[in-house]
Amino acid sequence: MTSSKLVKLFRMINSLDKKNLSFFLKLSPYQNFVLSRLVNKKPLSAKDILNSPLRLSKAQKYRHIKDLIKKQFIKKKYNEYLIS
Repeated sequence: MTSSKLVKLFRMINSLDKKNLSFFLKLSPYQNFVLSRLVNKKPLSAKDILNSPLRLSKAQKYRHIKDLIKKQFIKKKYNEYLIS
């Protein structure tokens, strides 16, 4: 990521209200990865979501995904995940 893209990202983070900022800061790096993948592509299979550059076990990844479902940011349909 180039420095100009990082500056743009930090400006967007800075413009968030307190509620959204606190939510964003509580997300794990893997949860940010999952949300960014789901924003770019519509429904993704579990295989696509679990394939990430972060070194976590499958159980840890599923716990992070379950937390996003619990917070109602993503939905699960059989073996597919999509943004709520």
